[in-house]
Amino acid sequence: MCFRMRPYAFEGHVLLDVQQVIPLPEAAAFQVAIREKNLVKAAVDAGGRDFTQYLVQTSQGEAVSNLPKRHFIYQVVKEAIRLGLKPQDIAGSVPWRENVMFISASGALNGDQLMNAVPGKDRRRYFCNDDEVFHLDGKTYAMSNQWGLRTEEAVKNILAALPPGHGISYEAMA
Repeated sequence: MCFRMRPYAFEGHVLLDVQQVIPLPEAAAFQVAIREKNLVKAAVDAGGRDFTQYLVQTSQGEAVSNLPKRHFIYQVVKEAIRLGLKPQDIAGSVPWRENVMFISASGALNGDQLMNAVPGKDRRRYFCNDDEVFHLDGKTYAMSNQWGLRTEEAVKNILAALPPGHGISYEAMA
């Protein structure tokens, strides 16, 4: 850092005006932002939490942005189901999560009914609000919201299971 100092005489005293000149004060916020971004990246590289947010372009051309990983994969699964994939097919695309990706019960249930029908499951670990559950083939499904370092790999596998030209795309946001 570089400072400029100017002395001023005032009522028999010497006052010193100190101003930072390098780096410019306007650059401080920019430097802080870069430092924070590097800290987040270092935490991710060290196995910490990944706070990457995503933009998903749906097959209908709708852009859904600022999605944390769990909502990112949920949005892709929601689109895949809308395009005809079954939960079993989706789970099969993610073999390391295949047996824990969905819970289900027979009937057209709301979220509370589904969670009551599947004892021992913590509702905080599933997308189980009434507008988040999936109804297919006489069953109700809730998807796990517990995703880790392989979320993007899971999304790529799900998208690969869709027919060509499905129209879903995504990108990580800075």
